[in-house]
Amino acid sequence: MQKYRQQLLINGTRIEGLRDTGASVTMVTEKLVSPGQYLTGKTYTVTNADNQRKVHPMAMVTLEWGGVNGLKQVVVSSNIPVDCLLGNDLESSAWAEVELKTHAAMLGIPELVCVKTRAQCKAQGEKVELESGKMAQPTKRTGKSVGKPTATQQKKGNLSSQEEVLPSEGTEPLELEPYQVELLGPGGPSREELCKGQETCPSLEGLRQQAAEESKGKKNGTHRVYWEDGLLYTEARDPKPGATRRVVVPQLFREFILTLAHDIPLAGHLGQTKTWERLVNHFYWPNMSNMVKEFCLSCPTCQASGKTGGHPKAPLIPLPVVGVPFERVGVDIVGPLEPPTASGNMYILVVVDHATRYPEAIPLGRLLPLQ
Repeated sequence: MQKYRQQLLINGTRIEGLRDTGASVTMVTEKLVSPGQYLTGKTYTVTNADNQRKVHPMAMVTLEWGGVNGLKQVVVSSNIPVDCLLGNDLESSAWAEVELKTHAAMLGIPELVCVKTRAQCKAQGEKVELESGKMAQPTKRTGKSVGKPTATQQKKGNLSSQEEVLPSEGTEPLELEPYQVELLGPGGPSREELCKGQETCPSLEGLRQQAAEESKGKKNGTHRVYWEDGLLYTEARDPKPGATRRVVVPQLFREFILTLAHDIPLAGHLGQTKTWERLVNHFYWPNMSNMVKEFCLSCPTCQASGKTGGHPKAPLIPLPVVGVPFERVGVDIVGPLEPPTASGNMYILVVVDHATRYPEAIPLGRLLPLQ
């Protein structure tokens, strides 16, 4: 998560943004946008991960990131977990040139170029000095650097790297507060609700006792359970490479997590194994594997598409030989048939003798249930 956290300036306010690789636009919380910066009549429709669509206003803000400072059109929202979600529209350097030109035009600054060509010098009657080689030096900024970007990052403004912008002159590096985001995403329980659920859920009593014993130095089993910042976690005593600690989930929020991992459009209604693999590295609760299996098997969408599996083939049983005609018959009804006959018949009662394969067809006008 750390590599996706970026520092930037919006309207002169230093904030921490979060790189969202699935967002096509940059979103800013409404508290950073002044009323005069909203673009009248301009909106943007955002489709969330749960396939819900919502219309948001747009605004033109001053954005400084990666050494680039200019105006940028952003989407304004009041329901994002951080002050700014950095979208894919900032990966291209094209926005900087367009937005800076817009900013210069608004301030009445003529278009500037860093190099004057020989043709421009001749047009202005100036002497061309080929030996000069002097170039305009960039403005030097003071202050301590929070992160040192590479040359490629400075050139392209790559959002996925761990680069940081330099603080303004005379300012100190920003002291970030602990990262505060809803643990289970928008619509999920808050941190306080999750803590309360872990403390009161009856199904977690054994884990709470194990955590209490762990705090006294006792070691039980291959996994340790412990409290940290009010939350209950579990992790392997000898973790494998890439293994992470897992949040213990109380009964109240398990169905919500299963829905996120299996039901929403971006989850794709995966099977039991892949849904389990998606959850097992981040969450834990007693009897988790059986609950994942039952949830996937009971999913209406998976049942309708035949993805639940578990359809055993019926065994082939030979039918007895019938020697007497019409001792055993097969009966079925065909219809309704359109258009009906002149007498109003729309159905056909079909009777087939199993011994001789002789069929009988009886017209029916309507079907009535047995009384």
